[in-house]
Amino acid sequence: MKSKQSRLSVRSDYQEGFNLIEVMVALSILAFGILAIASMQESSLLGTSRAYNLTDGTTVAMDHMERLTSLAYTNSDLNHGTHGPSSEGRFNITWEVDEDSSNRIKTITVNVTWSDAGGAQKSTTLTTIKNRL
Repeated sequence: MKSKQSRLSVRSDYQEGFNLIEVMVALSILAFGILAIASMQESSLLGTSRAYNLTDGTTVAMDHMERLTSLAYTNSDLNHGTHGPSSEGRFNITWEVDEDSSNRIKTITVNVTWSDAGGAQKSTTLTTIKNRL
């Protein structure tokens, strides 16, 4: 029995818990981790916004391309040269038509531009060929 009492008395001599320096170091490490996660979150949101704008711009270009390819070969919007600009929301649309009359084809290039959240100019370009039927 004496050995149990001596063990208990030895344990009571030691201080239990954390001292102030240990707590400060742990909080510093935690704060550094939270700041790193917040930075990654900001980068993720910026990347998502850029991807959304690119998808939206490409969709606008595809819609405009489909409209142009559905027009008659002799339509004035398909005359040789640069056309536009026209706007659709925050997007500016221009298109260029090159005619190869010997092969009876027109090359149509649609370019859509917009400004991203940082003010930088972004664009997407689609090209197709329209045959004269």
